[in-house]
Amino acid sequence: MLSVDEEARRRFESDWLNQGAKTISIRHYLPRPDAQSYIGTLEELVCIDLEFRWQQGQGLTETSERTATAYETHQPTRVEDYLREFPDLDQPEIVARLVEQEVIARLGAGFIVEPDEYE
Repeated sequence: MLSVDEEARRRFESDWLNQGAKTISIRHYLPRPDAQSYIGTLEELVCIDLEFRWQQGQGLTETSERTATAYETHQPTRVEDYLREFPDLDQPEIVARLVEQEVIARLGAGFIVEPDEYE
C-alpha cells in the first residue's frame, strides 16, 4: 500500500470543493518528489480530481448525449491526461487503479462507458 500525505489530501479536497477546478493544481499539494508519500499522494489526488471533474459533467443538458465525446467539449479529464502531466504514474498497477477510478467516476456521473475506450 502506498502512503498518502493525508493533510495534502484533505486540503486538496477542501479547496476543490470551495474553489473549483479552475484554481486548483495538483502540483501545489504534492509532497517533494523524493518523499515516501509522493506517488501515493499523487495517485490519490488524481483520483479525487477525476471524480470531481466527471461530476461537473452532470451539468450537461438532459438532451445532450452523455458520452465522453460530448463531455470533452466541456472539460476533458482522462487518465491519459494525467499520465502526460505526471509520468511517474505510468506504472501498470497505478494505471489500472486510475482507469478503474475513471470508469467509476464516469458511471457515477451518469455517463456511458464504452469498453473499447479502455483497450
